[in-house]
Amino acid sequence: MKNSELVYKLGLKWGLIVCAGLIAFFFLMKAIGLVHNLELRALNILLVAGGVIGALRELKAKDSEKRLSYMSGFGCGMWTTGVGVTCFAVFVILYLSFADTAFMQEITSTEPFARYLNPFTIFLTIMIEGIFSGILITYAALQFMKESLLKRSRAANLATPKPLIKH
Repeated sequence: MKNSELVYKLGLKWGLIVCAGLIAFFFLMKAIGLVHNLELRALNILLVAGGVIGALRELKAKDSEKRLSYMSGFGCGMWTTGVGVTCFAVFVILYLSFADTAFMQEITSTEPFARYLNPFTIFLTIMIEGIFSGILITYAALQFMKESLLKRSRAANLATPKPLIKH
């Protein structure tokens, strides 16, 4: 399988896992009565981070040389984020528009910029927050993986005996 196909396949797989996690977290907050605390959406970054790191680890493990190129890693992280966040944002639009319109009315009555809020602007907010979080998470994860790769290669070089005489 070509590397680009693997990036898209893993991004789709882990993106759907991220979306499922975000939806489950949403319903968990609803079940325990904290869905009205909109600041808890900051915890969504943990779910996105888990999906991006999982996708990058799997991409690295499936690479024939067990290495992760920056561009394919960044593409995989962004594809994972894009799929997960877009699917979740579509879910939120559908939920607020059809399943629980009273919740949408409650949001618009309590938020400071209420007159600008509708399902579409909430969709855009989720997309912007999610994509920028995904960029930061992907960049940080790639830097961490690069460092751990460098440490392993240095350790392997130190463990390899060097010949005393050069030919």
